[in-house]
Amino acid sequence: EVHSHQLGLAFKDGEQLIEARAGYQDIPEQNYPNQRMDMVDNTEYRFNLRYRNRYQWGRLDARAYYEDVDHKMDFGDDKQFIYGAAPGIVAPGMPMETESQNIGARLMGSIDLSEADILRLGGEYQRYRLDDWWPPSPADLTGMLNADGEPATFGGMAPNIFWNINDGQRDRMAVFAEWERAIDAQWSTLLGGRYERVTTDTGPVQGYNDMSAGYAQSAAAFNAEDRERNDDNIDLAALARYRIDPTMDLEFGYAMKTRSPNLYERYAWSQNAMAAIMNNFVGDGNGYVGNPDLDPETAHTVSASFDWHSADHARGLKVTPFYTYVTDYIDAQRCAGSGMMMNALCAGPANDMARDQFVVLEYVNETAVLYGVDL
Repeated sequence: EVHSHQLGLAFKDGEQLIEARAGYQDIPEQNYPNQRMDMVDNTEYRFNLRYRNRYQWGRLDARAYYEDVDHKMDFGDDKQFIYGAAPGIVAPGMPMETESQNIGARLMGSIDLSEADILRLGGEYQRYRLDDWWPPSPADLTGMLNADGEPATFGGMAPNIFWNINDGQRDRMAVFAEWERAIDAQWSTLLGGRYERVTTDTGPVQGYNDMSAGYAQSAAAFNAEDRERNDDNIDLAALARYRIDPTMDLEFGYAMKTRSPNLYERYAWSQNAMAAIMNNFVGDGNGYVGNPDLDPETAHTVSASFDWHSADHARGLKVTPFYTYVTDYIDAQRCAGSGMMMNALCAGPANDMARDQFVVLEYVNETAVLYGVDL
C-alpha cells in the first residue's frame, strides 16, 4: 500500500522554463522476505525547483531540491514480536527510527563554441543529514526482574536509546567540465572531468546499555576517534562514437569513477552481533560493522558498445562488453571476534571459524576486477 501525491506548476515563455514540483509519499508498511526487520512506516516530502533558458551563448540549466524522510522499522506480523515473559524482562519488538534531510543544487551551462563543439561547465552541492536511533525495548524496566530475581536495571535492548548514527553528515561539492565534438557526420567524441570534495562526519554514540562490550567498548572507541573524513575524488571520461550506417553505431571509451563510502559503511560502529545484523543493507543475513578508515573506491572501465537498430530506432539490440579494475573496492571481511557472552565482540571467537552460517563482517578496501557483457 502506497499513498503518493504530487503537485507541479510550470511557466514557459519561449525557451525559458520555470518549474516547481512538490511531492508526498506515505508507505504504512512493507515486509521484506530477505531481512530480519520490516518497514512499519515511511513518510517522504520532496520539493524541486528548475530553471532552464537558452541564450545567444548556449543553454543554462539550474535545479534545487529538498527531501525529508521519516522511516521506521520493527518486526512485522510474520516475525516474532514479543521477547521474554513476565516477571522477567519483556521486550515488545525492536523499534528503529530514522530521519534524514537531503538538500542540494546543480547549475550547468552548455556553451556553443561552434557548430561542432559544445562545452558544458557546472557545479553541484549536496548536504545530507541522517539520524538513526533505536528506542529502548522495553521503554521502561519498572516491575521487571533480571535472571537473579532482582529488579532489572538493564536489558539486551534497554534502558538506553541506541544511537546507530547520531547527526550523520555527508556533504558533496563538485565542479565538472565536458567537451563534446562532432568531427563529421560519422565521428563524434566526448571528454569530461569532475572534481568532487566529500566530507563525512558523525556525532558521539551510545548503546542500549553499558554492560555489554559490544555496546560500551565499541562506543567508547568510536567516540574517542576523530570521525571527520575528507575525500578528494576525480572522475574522468573519454568516449568516441562512430556511425557505421543508419542501422549500426559503434561506441568505445574509458571512464574513471570514484565513490566515497556512505555513512553506514563508515560509521556503523557497534560490534554487538545483534546490532551488526540490524545494519545489513544487502539482504544476505550477515552482520556488518562500519570502518571510519575506508578510502573511496575508484573504478577504471574500458568498454565498447555495438548498437544495431532499425532506421527509425523502433527496434534494436545493443551489446556492451566491459572490463573494470577497481582500487580500494568497498567490500567486507570477517570481523575478528573476541570475548564471550557480555564481553563478546563480533559474535566472539566462533565468528572466525564459522561455516555454513551467518557471520559478522567488517567493511574493508580490496582490489577487484569485474568484466562481462551488458545487453
